[in-house]
Amino acid sequence: MTKVFSVPIKASIGCTLDKVQIAFNLTLEEDRNLFGEIEGVIPSDYLQQTLTEYLPLATAINTKKSRSEFLIEPILAELRRLADYQISLFSSTETILG
Repeated sequence: MTKVFSVPIKASIGCTLDKVQIAFNLTLEEDRNLFGEIEGVIPSDYLQQTLTEYLPLATAINTKKSRSEFLIEPILAELRRLADYQISLFSSTETILG
């Protein structure tokens, strides 16, 4: 029998950037411009219209879920379209152990 477990990743487990840097011996480089040479993209008329329509609603509801559904999802869908549907998006993941 296959068991399906949903494994949520939570940021509220007491991790801080300082703790992660120490634990993994990481160096934080804040002065690098990773995206400086990437040209901007003009959003489609559809995305502009969607964001114009739903921004007031998402901010009025003011939850992570509303921002995700009304703002982030349309932007990610636009990115997927611009990448010629060569990327996939996953709202959540499940780990199958069995």
